[in-house]
Amino acid sequence: MQYVALVLSMYFAANLGIAAIAKIEQPNTFATVLRRNDVLPEWGVRGVCRYFPWLEITMAVLLVTGTVPVMTAVLTVCLFATFLIVKGRMLVTHRVSDCGCFGAASTQPLNKAGLATSSLFLMLTLVYLWLVLKVGIVPWQWRTGASVVFATIEGGLGWLAWKRYKWNSRCRIWANAGGCTSTSQPRLTLPDAAIARMD
Repeated sequence: MQYVALVLSMYFAANLGIAAIAKIEQPNTFATVLRRNDVLPEWGVRGVCRYFPWLEITMAVLLVTGTVPVMTAVLTVCLFATFLIVKGRMLVTHRVSDCGCFGAASTQPLNKAGLATSSLFLMLTLVYLWLVLKVGIVPWQWRTGASVVFATIEGGLGWLAWKRYKWNSRCRIWANAGGCTSTSQPRLTLPDAAIARMD
């Protein structure tokens, strides 16, 4: 049963980590979704866009490493319960656009199937909490291996997101300098001034 808890913790951590990276990569998209759905006041939108992705990453790390497992499991239940409440409110008030959970990586409109998925997630977090309370967590050797796998995958995704961010920034500079007509194939005749600004 400990290994079931490990699999669940990795699953939750992967979802939170991927969602956080997507929000960090495209913060404006996440902010637009929050404003469009009238989820928070303006000051709350700015705070959530700035800090919430890092909360998700922190939760993911705690889940994988098994640090303070009971508290982490309780917080995971609370977090996914909040997701369900927000999605339920959006569906009831007929704000059925994308919830912004995965930033620009997912633009599927919210529907009853999405609400059912969130309900399933919440039930799985409750199962995870029960397992942590009943059987505890796996030995540190397994947690170490899980942490290495998680760090490798999330680190790779973070690196790709950073590369995309840098690429988009460079294309904007190229476009302003007149040396880029397409975001996919920049010209090789990039002005020296533009190169200096990128470095």
